[in-house]
Amino acid sequence: MNQTANYQLSQWEPTDRILMSDFNADNAKIDAALKTQADSIAGLNGRLGLQLLKTFTSSTDSDFVEVSLSGIVWSSWKAVHLVICSKMSGTLAMGVYLNGLVRDHICSVTGTNHCTVSFFPMYDSQMYASGIYTGYGSGTFGVETKYQNLTRIGLGSVSGGTVPVGTQVKVYGEK
Repeated sequence: MNQTANYQLSQWEPTDRILMSDFNADNAKIDAALKTQADSIAGLNGRLGLQLLKTFTSSTDSDFVEVSLSGIVWSSWKAVHLVICSKMSGTLAMGVYLNGLVRDHICSVTGTNHCTVSFFPMYDSQMYASGIYTGYGSGTFGVETKYQNLTRIGLGSVSGGTVPVGTQVKVYGEK
């Protein structure tokens, strides 16, 4: 009797004697292969797509708000995305700063718009932080801070006023 190349399943010829034990052995091989595949897929569950890592919502009006990024293992992520939902009114703008440093201003959010800031550590916390932002404007940024040292972002008004209560930052990781 012939057998398949990958799982050695029975391939009967017209002259072969067909036995129940051959069918049972083939079914056991198929069952084991399907179980291995299901376990592999289950192991990927939670590692594909976007995962919400943390949410921050400002509880008071403030001149400057810091959002902790501690606990993010940068070497575990291809990309990390921040969705910043501004509650600024009118034409007021809010700046986004890495590690709360004014010199590391990466973008601004105007009015009640939202922006997305995407970092690309590419599973390497030793890389310097860089990325793109989209929203009212769009562009790229790069700073002299390694991902492993990126522990917080700061939000501060750049046009007067305050960062209002209800301003929200959601942080997502992407594998």
